[in-house]
Amino acid sequence: MKTSATDDSTETMADETDDAEQDIETPTKVDTSPGEAAQERRRIREERAAKQSSTITLSVSRTTAVLGALTVLFAIAAIVFAGLWLSDRSEANDAKAQLSAQQATADQNQRAQDVATKYAVGAATVDYQNLGVWEKAVVAGTTPALSNTLQQAASQMEQIYSPVQWRSTATPITAVATSNKNGVIAVNVFVSVITKTTQTPEGMPSTATYSVTVDSRQNWVITDVRGIDATLPK
Repeated sequence: MKTSATDDSTETMADETDDAEQDIETPTKVDTSPGEAAQERRRIREERAAKQSSTITLSVSRTTAVLGALTVLFAIAAIVFAGLWLSDRSEANDAKAQLSAQQATADQNQRAQDVATKYAVGAATVDYQNLGVWEKAVVAGTTPALSNTLQQAASQMEQIYSPVQWRSTATPITAVATSNKNGVIAVNVFVSVITKTTQTPEGMPSTATYSVTVDSRQNWVITDVRGIDATLPK
């Protein structure tokens, strides 16, 4: 009787074990139609495409932003460089123009000094035996109005030169342009003069100063002459 009970119990446990194994081994099946599967696959593809598009858009946006910033920087740098270049060029042109103007003025002054020196030496050189040469030198290169004034002065001086047998030679010392107003240049000329007369046959040295005005606009004509301690009257 005990053996029968044990067998029944063993069979009952075996049946329960078989039922449990069947529950574990048999998976739960989900019914999915072909249409729903296709929709699921499409949804997955769309999500992936959306993610990739978002990534590409973000990358393009960042690249565009970087390129835009670089473009702005390059533009600013170009403007700054152009401004500096134009400023330097303007300053260089101004300096060049200033130097050119200074050189032009210096050239004018030098030529006026040469004209005035030549005139002063001729006016201070006198030979009582040949006063005609001196008269020509006195009026040489002067305006008609000034020439007439100087001719009258020379006629008066002849009355002094002849009786005392006046002879003088002149050597230039220096000439200085004292002003230059729109091409009208005033020059002081200093000449060394040795004068011989009947009273000083051995010769008397002196320095004569002439103030000569030269107009470069009128072919370097002399417009005014004033002698200080010179042979011409004051």
